[in-house]
Amino acid sequence: MSLLFTSFPIIVKFWTPPPTEVENCSVAEETETSFRVFCNASSEDSDELDEHFYIEIREFRTGELLQNFSLNFPEAVVRGLDPGTWYAVTVYATNEAGRSKPYTLEIRTFSSPVTTNTPSSTWDLESSPLFFIIGAAVGGFLLVVVIICCALKFRLSRRKSKGKYLNATLN
Repeated sequence: MSLLFTSFPIIVKFWTPPPTEVENCSVAEETETSFRVFCNASSEDSDELDEHFYIEIREFRTGELLQNFSLNFPEAVVRGLDPGTWYAVTVYATNEAGRSKPYTLEIRTFSSPVTTNTPSSTWDLESSPLFFIIGAAVGGFLLVVVIICCALKFRLSRRKSKGKYLNATLN
């Protein structure tokens, strides 16, 4: 009795978990219409599978998806937002094994400055070359007037003293 053995390639694939949640998400450079969001990638090694990151921007009240980013690093600058509005920012990592637990931040853009027409106790003059030129011209004119006044006074006082000297010598 002869046994015939054939060899088949056996592929053993170990289960790899999806990436862990991103960490330490923060917001910086907030303005009226933009902000920068950044996170640290998960600290656990996902068996060296390539990780990609997704950032979703939703309007907080309605949950409407406004923007989404697919990135190699968990960092993005979000622009084109409305002033003074709350947003839900969700960041998660993915790899071939799946998706991480989402990390969500609530972020509010700055409100637009309010302008009023009430009188102010301070003047808000812009420093313009025109103001400098006008100020220099007025200052120069006043200096010339003061010099002329001093010269006239000096000349008149000299005439008076000369007249006293002549009267004293004639008497």
